[in-house]
Amino acid sequence: MTLSAFRHSSSFLLECKKRGLLENLNLSLLDIGCSGGIDSFWDQFGGSFRAVGFDPLVSEVDRLNAEVGGERDIRYVAAWVGNGSRSLPSSVRIDTEPKRGASNAFVLSSAHRASEKTGLSFTADVFNRGAELRFADQRLSLDEWLAANEFGRVDVVKCDVDGFDFEVFVGAQDLLSGPKRPLALITEAQLHEMRDRHGTVWGDLDRLLRDHG
Repeated sequence: MTLSAFRHSSSFLLECKKRGLLENLNLSLLDIGCSGGIDSFWDQFGGSFRAVGFDPLVSEVDRLNAEVGGERDIRYVAAWVGNGSRSLPSSVRIDTEPKRGASNAFVLSSAHRASEKTGLSFTADVFNRGAELRFADQRLSLDEWLAANEFGRVDVVKCDVDGFDFEVFVGAQDLLSGPKRPLALITEAQLHEMRDRHGTVWGDLDRLLRDHG
């Protein structure tokens, strides 16, 4: 998910810069599902911005780390991010059957049929840019990663993991409950579920976040 709906040359931010309001601002981002790189929207914050991106595509993470310029405080980690050692609520059932669950509504669309006919694989051809398809062995939660790394305050969490966003936030309960919780969360979720109550939807995320204030 990109931030294409947001202004990449915001007049509001430009005015803030002119008035010196961003001089002492340090903004940090954790980007889960960072294939394609940290969105250029954040470049508007200049040297006051830092970020870590997570993605299970090893070749893509290697490419992104190689392309990061010296002036940007950005790095990428090859890992699957989920709920870690924390169990999901009993009301939530994640179905791994390929053609069921809220995360698999795409298979019902004409776009899925078109990709089958053309032999296009979004994972291999788009997200991984045709490079060797290698997946990370490392699995972690945000709370586990933050406990093991001196990242400091997290201001924004952006999550786009194709239907597994709920698990990511279950694995970030310490972060969401702490005294320095993020200022903003950017994520995606289906508004309705598939039949038989499989998968997670916006209502699950809404309830989880409300429970954490």
